[in-house]
Amino acid sequence: MLDLPVEVVRMDHVAIATWDASGPARMLTEVLGARFLTGGDSKRAGFRWLQFTLPDGKIEVIEPLHDQGFLYRFLTRRGPGLHHVTLFVKDLAGSIPKLAAAGFAPVDVDLSHESWKEAFLHPRDTSGILIQLAQVAAGAQPPKPSRTLEEFLADRPGLQPD
Repeated sequence: MLDLPVEVVRMDHVAIATWDASGPARMLTEVLGARFLTGGDSKRAGFRWLQFTLPDGKIEVIEPLHDQGFLYRFLTRRGPGLHHVTLFVKDLAGSIPKLAAAGFAPVDVDLSHESWKEAFLHPRDTSGILIQLAQVAAGAQPPKPSRTLEEFLADRPGLQPD
């Protein structure tokens, strides 16, 4: 008998993939009143992430930094739109065998960092939605942004599909 369900602590955020983060960022802040929370560049993985907070939730906007990363490939194949939903779980390492036994093979599993562990459920197994499962250290706070929202938006990579 499976020891299910996996213990989800909370839904953390929904991520929107776009070629240009400035449009969604302005819509979120100027139209919907969201507040810029944090952001950063993952140069190795090839994307920028900007998180915004709204009452009872967060939205993340992601844009590609170069044409070699997963996000550039995603946008070229699928276009802008919903990229993933992130759920925080209590015990990611303990959840992985449960998920596999239930027929969901986690991919891109990374348990190497104490403060952020992650795994993904592939969209082919989840009705077309990439689900990111993450475990954060107890009491962890979002990282302080390295730049202001305006600085992030002024420093755009300007990538477009091939």
